[in-house]
Amino acid sequence: MPAAAELIREVRAALERAGLYNQNEINVLFECGLGKRPGVLQPDEIIDQAAADQLRQVLARRLGGEPLQYIAGRWPFLDFELEVGPGVLIPRPETEQLAQQGVLRLRGKDAPRVLDLCSGSGCVAIAIKRALPEAEVSALELSQQALEYLRRNAEALCGGLRVIQADVLQAQSLFAQDYFDLITANPPYVTRSDYQENLRELEREPEMAFVGGEDGLMFYRHIIPAYLPLLRRGGWMALETGFDQTETVAEMMKAAGYTCVEVVCDLFGLPRNVIGCRPDGGV
Repeated sequence: MPAAAELIREVRAALERAGLYNQNEINVLFECGLGKRPGVLQPDEIIDQAAADQLRQVLARRLGGEPLQYIAGRWPFLDFELEVGPGVLIPRPETEQLAQQGVLRLRGKDAPRVLDLCSGSGCVAIAIKRALPEAEVSALELSQQALEYLRRNAEALCGGLRVIQADVLQAQSLFAQDYFDLITANPPYVTRSDYQENLRELEREPEMAFVGGEDGLMFYRHIIPAYLPLLRRGGWMALETGFDQTETVAEMMKAAGYTCVEVVCDLFGLPRNVIGCRPDGGV
C-alpha cells in the first residue's frame, strides 16, 4: 500500500508527462479517486490499496482524454454546480457573463419572461431563474442526452423552469410574438475547420454543440431575425459568440432592426457577447 506522498508524486509525474498538470487537475482527480484533496493528506499516511487503485483508474481516464469535468460529474458555474457528463457541453467561464448580462437587463422588470436557446446543461437559464425567481424562464434544447442533464439540473437547482425539446432552427413558431423580455443563446459557433483542428481537445464533447456550419455563423443567421418578433418592444437578445465573430454578429443584429447593439468583453478583454434591443416601435 503506497504512502500519500508517493501516490501524489506518481499522479503528478503522470500528469506532467501528458502536459496536463496543474493544481486543479490533481485536486479533482484525488477527490474523485480518494474522496479528499492531496493537501489534507499527511505525507506518510498509508493509502488503502483499493483506494489507490481507484485513483489510478481515474487517472487513466484523464490520461485517455476524458474531460476532467466528465470525470468529476459536476462542475461549478457562478454560485452553483451543474451535473455534466458525456453528451452535454461543459459550461465555460465565458458563458457566466452571458447569464450575468441577461440578468442585468431584466433588473426592475416585474415577472420578466425569458427564453434560453441551445440551453445544453441549462447553465444560463438556471442562473437567470436563480437570480430572478419571479421570472418565467423557458429553456430550449434539441439533444436528448443534453436534455436529461438540463432536466436534472433544473430540478436540483431551481423550481419552475420550463424545459422544451425542439430544434432552434424551427422552434420560433412554438412561441407567441411580443412575449419575451429577454432571449439568450450560446449557439454552436465553431467553424468546421477549427473544430477539425482542435478535434483532440473537443472530441469527447458533442459535436453538435460546437459546429455552427462552415463559417460558424449559421445559427446567428437564423436566430437573430427569426426570434426578433418574439421579443416585446424594448426586449433584449443576448448572444455568446467567438471572440472574432462579435463585429459580424453585431452587424447582423443592426441589419435585422435591433437597436442599442453592444459588444461586451470578458474578464480577459476579449469580445464575447453581443446584445441588442427590439425597438419600442417600428420593427
